[in-house]
Amino acid sequence: MRYPCLKNDVRFKLSSTLIALLGLTLATSIQAKDVADADSKEDERWSIYGTLSSDDIEHGFSRTLGDPGVQAAMIYRDPSGWGGGFRAKTIDFVANGLADRDLFVSLRGFIGYEWQLDDEWQARVSGHYLNFPGSTAESSSYEEVYAELLYAELFRFRVDYGHDRYTLKEDSVAYELTGHYPIGLGYTIDGMFGFHDAEKLLGDSYSYHSLGVSKRFGPFAISLMYHDTSKRGDKLFDSLGEMNGLDLTKVTDPGFVLSFSSRSDVFERTEWQRWDGYKGFSSSVDIVSNYVSKGVSQTEDNPAVQLSVDYGWNNGIYTGVWVSNVDYVPRGQEEDGADFEVDLYLGYSFEISEGLNLDASYVYYDYPGIEDALENDFDYGEFILGASYDHFGAKIGYSNDQVASGEKGTWYQGTADYELIENVSFNMEIGHYDRSNFGHSYNWWGAGLAYDMGKFNLGLAVTQTSSAAKLDNTGGQADNHIIANVSYSF
Repeated sequence: MRYPCLKNDVRFKLSSTLIALLGLTLATSIQAKDVADADSKEDERWSIYGTLSSDDIEHGFSRTLGDPGVQAAMIYRDPSGWGGGFRAKTIDFVANGLADRDLFVSLRGFIGYEWQLDDEWQARVSGHYLNFPGSTAESSSYEEVYAELLYAELFRFRVDYGHDRYTLKEDSVAYELTGHYPIGLGYTIDGMFGFHDAEKLLGDSYSYHSLGVSKRFGPFAISLMYHDTSKRGDKLFDSLGEMNGLDLTKVTDPGFVLSFSSRSDVFERTEWQRWDGYKGFSSSVDIVSNYVSKGVSQTEDNPAVQLSVDYGWNNGIYTGVWVSNVDYVPRGQEEDGADFEVDLYLGYSFEISEGLNLDASYVYYDYPGIEDALENDFDYGEFILGASYDHFGAKIGYSNDQVASGEKGTWYQGTADYELIENVSFNMEIGHYDRSNFGHSYNWWGAGLAYDMGKFNLGLAVTQTSSAAKLDNTGGQADNHIIANVSYSF
């Protein structure tokens, strides 16, 4: 299995650079023409852009081996919903079967259709054909299919299916969630989280993410992004390099990418004036005598301090981060490096009828420090679907890498709450955790009292698990627990 290696070819790089510079020039000139001739609807169907960047990161690894990259594209969008175009970009790797042949340019042609679901939501499907000019291999091209859901220019979720991806004669699927949050004066905070299901293609799957800020100046934009790939991805590319006699130790290194771009289809939308339907920030601090999840202690029966920061919009979209201290190693044993759990989440909540609400979210669980201590990646992602009606609620959580086991897992939870007297409520939960693919499945339940004091809340609860939980938690983590907590919301 061949994969990226460091090569150089001035002629191809110069030609590709000229292509990108041409894209920058055309984008700027067309933007000027649009401003001068605002009544021309035909010109609005075409957009051209060019980008110069200090690195080209795609699917969590560098396509230029840490060197600068350039690309240009031309896109046509018809009012009927159909569209298509092409893109040229520099690359720097050796494709499958091309051990002695350098490749420096990739060409992408695509066609697709977009549905306007309502004023803000769009759905898009497109087919892509990628080719590497100059290749003498039997297979020097492959196909991709995108299925995308977009909320105006704020969020985009993409499923990217690659057939014979990277010409390695195997398929893979990449999932990416991208967000752009306007903070005024042309600035946006940009973030992306991706997961590449490449078990058949590369031998393992991995996640990747980026976060940064962009500033737009009319048709121009400059951005600075920090990117990183999970430890599992690092190990995967290192092993691929060793298998093929290549040095791939740096293609997944974390770092910053600076880029400069220009495009011809940017008008007043860049001021982000329509994003005024937000609820704003909310936050809470909790102190608990024991951090218990699904009936099992995450702190070896010790106290925990927990912080959450959320941001929501009136349309139901919300995002946030939740942090807690954790401890999975009994006292006296060698530490595993996991002192904190950081949960990043993005969701959408909406009411489908009076009193009946649905909530769909994705949560990424990160444990900083554990990879360095154990040389293993314990981070994983999970999809959660919830429903609530009156005093009752239900949730289902699913992951194809539950607790970083590499196996599928699902949990089910039901909840109920009832106000006993003013400001005092009784709540309970019951759940089942299906761990049959990587351990023992078990049930759990809990009940408690909560006292609402406005911004402060006090709670006392008890939890219990079925005996099967103790088979995977032999240190008493699944014993019966009494939990006290105090929280402050602001």
